[in-house]
Order: sequence, then C-alpha cells, then structure tokens
Amino acid sequence: MQRLWGLFKKRSSKPDEESAPRGKTPGESDKPEPDSSTSRAEGWLQPSSSVTRNQLLRLCVLDGMGGALFSACINFVIAYVMYKTQPRNSPPVRLFRLPNSLAGDATVTIFAQCILLWFVKLMSVSYDLGRRAVQPMGFVKEPAGKPMRRLMFLPEQRGSKIEAAGVRSVMAVVHHVLRSLLLASVVFLVLWPASIGILVNLGEPDQGDRTYERLWTPQIFKAVFGGLLGLLTTPTMTIFWLVRAGWEAKRGRLTS
Repeated sequence: MQRLWGLFKKRSSKPDEESAPRGKTPGESDKPEPDSSTSRAEGWLQPSSSVTRNQLLRLCVLDGMGGALFSACINFVIAYVMYKTQPRNSPPVRLFRLPNSLAGDATVTIFAQCILLWFVKLMSVSYDLGRRAVQPMGFVKEPAGKPMRRLMFLPEQRGSKIEAAGVRSVMAVVHHVLRSLLLASVVFLVLWPASIGILVNLGEPDQGDRTYERLWTPQIFKAVFGGLLGLLTTPTMTIFWLVRAGWEAKRGRLTS
C-alpha cells in the first residue's frame, strides 16, 4: 500500500500537460487571432497600384463581352415574348405610339436594367473581393469634394473609416436606386437618340410614325440595344465598386 501511495503521489505532482501553458513553436505565427471586429477589407487582396491583367480581363471579357452577350440574349427573349406572341388583332408595333412602342421599350429597358444590374454588381464584386478573386483598384485618388464623396458612399470627413455600402435599410436601397438612375440617365442620353435615329429608317410610314413587323425587327433591335447597354454599364459599375473598394481597403470600415 505504501508503495502504491508513493507512486500515486509522484504522478500527481507532475504538471498537467493540458492545463500547462504551451509555448509557441518556432514556425508558429506571432500574429494575434482576428476578432469579430476585424475589417472585411483585411481579407481582400492588396489594392493594385495600376490596372492589372486580371482586372483588365474581367472588365473586357467577363463584364464587357459577357455582359453584352447575356443582356442581348435576355432582351431578345423578352422581345420575342412581348411582340411575337400577341394576338393578331392587337395594336401593331410602332416607334412612338403606345402600347407597342419600341421607343418606350428602349426607355424602360435602360432604367430597369440599370437598377437591376446595379444590385447584381454590388453583390458580385463584393463576393469576388471576399474570395480574393480580384484586387481592389488602389491607384485612384480619393475625391475631396462633398458631392463626389456622397456619390461614392464615402464619409464627408476625409481620413475616416469607410462603411460598407450595403443594403441594410430601406433608405440604403433608395440611395442605391438613385445612383443607378443617375447612370441610367447618362446612358439614356447616349443610346436612346441614336437608337431612334436608326429606327426611323426602318419599317413602314404610318401617320407620322413607323410600323414594324412583329417578328425580327423588334427582337433584333432589342437584342442589339440590350447588348450595347450591357457593354456600357456592366464594366462601369464594376469599376465603381473596385475603386471604392480600394479606398475602403486603405481606410478600413466600421463593422456592425
């Protein structure tokens, strides 16, 4: 019994390996563990000092050509359903006169597509930044004027941390919609008059208007129009969010 007691006492006097503090191994990092307040920008790649090959490929191929092709296909299908499947006794397709107005269709397409695409790019660019698939653009100087800072979702005070431009409230959604409508207005001034100038030379005269067949002219027009719209707006929105991400990566952002 004395021998067993001595063995038990000897073993209990040894420090518990699990409770004893463990020293760092030579290869172990000295960096502190990130906490919940760590900025999301710390998980991104470093902002680029110029346009990188990856960014250029994304803007030209994925957003430019890809955005144009996708938009053209979607608009072609929409035009086919809108005009070809109508009853024969429905009003003809005209340039200006409602209800089947190609000019009105082009107007709605610009504003509706810009609003929808704005939120798609907001989420897709944020996702790609988070998985380190693209670098933020860090070579654009942060604006100093208040109007431009408001446009880019920046705080009025330079040097402050930058909040994420998310959609956490109804007002946030409204602010995003207003910016997408601003871009749509600029695109409207470029695309709409040129489109009308082409359409007035097509179709048949009809009391100061133009009339078109239900098949091919509306579909081809809407596909080309939608493709150009995607080509102009998709890379523009990507640049907007990558440039803002560059400022956010440098300043950090307030986490909720």
